Amino acid sequence: MARYLYLPIEEAAREMRARLLLARHALEHGFTVVLGQQWLLSGNLDRMPAGVVLVKGNNFAQARIMRTAKDAGHAVASIEEEALGLADEREIIRLYDPKVPSLCDLALTQGDFQKTCLERRFPEMRGRIVTTGNARADMLDRRYMADVLVDAEELRANHGPYVLVNTNYASINPREGDTLSYFRLCVDVGVIDPNSERDMADFRTWCRWEHENVAAICAAIRTVRDFDSLAKIIVRPHPSENLEPWNQMVRGIDGVSVIREGDHLAWTLGSELLLHTSCTTGLEAFLLDHPVLSLTPGDNPWHELYAVNHCTPRFTDPKAVANAISRFRAGDQSVRGDRGEALAKLRPHLIAGDADPAAERTITALARIAPNQQPSANLTARDTLREVVRRERHVVKAFVDLREVRKRFQSIAAASGWRPSTQIQEIGPSLFQLDPPS
Repeated sequence: MARYLYLPIEEAAREMRARLLLARHALEHGFTVVLGQQWLLSGNLDRMPAGVVLVKGNNFAQARIMRTAKDAGHAVASIEEEALGLADEREIIRLYDPKVPSLCDLALTQGDFQKTCLERRFPEMRGRIVTTGNARADMLDRRYMADVLVDAEELRANHGPYVLVNTNYASINPREGDTLSYFRLCVDVGVIDPNSERDMADFRTWCRWEHENVAAICAAIRTVRDFDSLAKIIVRPHPSENLEPWNQMVRGIDGVSVIREGDHLAWTLGSELLLHTSCTTGLEAFLLDHPVLSLTPGDNPWHELYAVNHCTPRFTDPKAVANAISRFRAGDQSVRGDRGEALAKLRPHLIAGDADPAAERTITALARIAPNQQPSANLTARDTLREVVRRERHVVKAFVDLREVRKRFQSIAAASGWRPSTQIQEIGPSLFQLDPPS
């Protein structure tokens, strides 16, 4: 008998490494794994043997994938990637479409706080919610970071010492369109109900929060340069942001560059210190034990939504954080705060650093709902896949070639002690099948 695991991927740069780690553990449990671009995979689930489909989210768009999977006879599980590091119940629940309880056989959570939130909102799912952590946190173990560390060294050699400033303001500075376009996207995926006064107030508060963060981060950049004329600053806008406004905002400030290309973790590890205004990359920097500071200006309630703001040094004033950066560059390590205390604050929101990795807990949980099937060779037949029309942006986000997948998997396998050879083949554009050892 055989078991199949399907791992749809929306954005390869963010998701592929963690999905390959899940695949490595799934292979050890005897699964055949199919992973890759979610549009082609979800459009062909009816042509594949019944297995477990692990979707990356729970909004309206992801619920449609769940429905497609259920209709094709698959078991469905979900992990909410957008909840990574979220510390607010309303914002966690906002990510879950009301239809999820009827479509999802197993909900995986990243910490017990998230699990409690779901049990309160969806009592009918009790017994179908399991806290596993997130394989993305596993991948921040230094043993998996060899290629990233090489890239980080190259960045340091090319740019010299630099302070990295990460931004994440897609509501007011979206890569495509404007704030109204972004609002419509939020409505389309079910995150915001335009008929809800509270949701509309939330969106306005969110936009005000981003405006306040932009002003504060720009002030901090200028003040760092005033305090320390030798400090080099690299601003790295989120992939969902428009670059041009940032080029305009830092134009004329010596020692400041705007750069987005390359791996975000390499840029983080290549830096002396990361400064952010509430983002997942800040949490990743903390998990990597890399110096990281948070700037949370004013009293906007959105600051409290993010666990990273509760477990890393936090400043409300641009001058204060600029002073801390200058002290750190001068050798003051106390700026980093108490790591043990910080990890304890993070624990309810994300299980990380345990001997039992999140990837293994995830696969163990999925194995409980996986149907057993007769082995099938149909997965390898490219000409049996139904073509799916995608937007060009989706193609770019999901693209990765076979050579890169093999290279990444081999690196992960070696680092985690997986020795059997694994056959990996491309069964469709950016869609791959990994077979367990025979």
